[in-house]
Amino acid sequence: MDQRSATASPAGWARLLPIPVFLVLFLAFFPGLSQTPAWASTAQIEQLKQIPGMAPVVEAAQAAVTVAQEVAQPIPTAPTSGSACAQLLQHPRLELRGGPSYPDGPRQDLERGVVNPRLCQLLVNLLDQQPDLNIWVKVFKTGHFACVNGSQVADPNDPNSPGCRISDHFGGNGVDIFGVTGPVDVFGPTGPVSANNRAAHRVVEWLVQQGGHTRPHQIIHPFVDIPPQGKHLFPDLEHHDDHIHIGGFD
Repeated sequence: MDQRSATASPAGWARLLPIPVFLVLFLAFFPGLSQTPAWASTAQIEQLKQIPGMAPVVEAAQAAVTVAQEVAQPIPTAPTSGSACAQLLQHPRLELRGGPSYPDGPRQDLERGVVNPRLCQLLVNLLDQQPDLNIWVKVFKTGHFACVNGSQVADPNDPNSPGCRISDHFGGNGVDIFGVTGPVDVFGPTGPVSANNRAAHRVVEWLVQQGGHTRPHQIIHPFVDIPPQGKHLFPDLEHHDDHIHIGGFD
């Protein structure tokens, strides 16, 4: 082979170095198990595909990530008797009620072992340490888009959609609390989460005080008087005016 002709174009380089290029792309995609790495936009990845000979290499890397993503999903198992997730199924002050199209979603997610045990433990601790509060969980995984940026991808329920940023809910690491009730003489009107629900405000105050193993890395809520802490703990009146989102762990 003429070395000069093989290296005179990007296509030549792709033929010479398919395995190294594939590995670099796969490792770039893999940390987030994403079709688009953090260092490039979807448009930039499409531009990369336009380089002669690069499209099959990029597509092969994306396909490998899809397989890795499927393998990385843990096989759900029913919660062990006495575990935190099992306790939630029986807790008298926890209401597990999904939306109209998935009314049993939260309960089924717990029963199938979809929910992260650390998230279950956090909720058990919350209920134990706030004995005057009742909590309504509407969503763990079922009923939530797989992609956080659902409006920006072709199929928000497909984690493999190009550009998808996978939600904590998809891996059982997120929960949405839509209702908190407590004594009226202590909190005033309570019920659905809103900026005026002081019982729900108490929940967020408790959450931000947690540390170590039980501290979630996302707490998004409707209370503007609770100062933001970093980019994942903040009030949001546009998308979280009616619920408290808790997601992931450090």
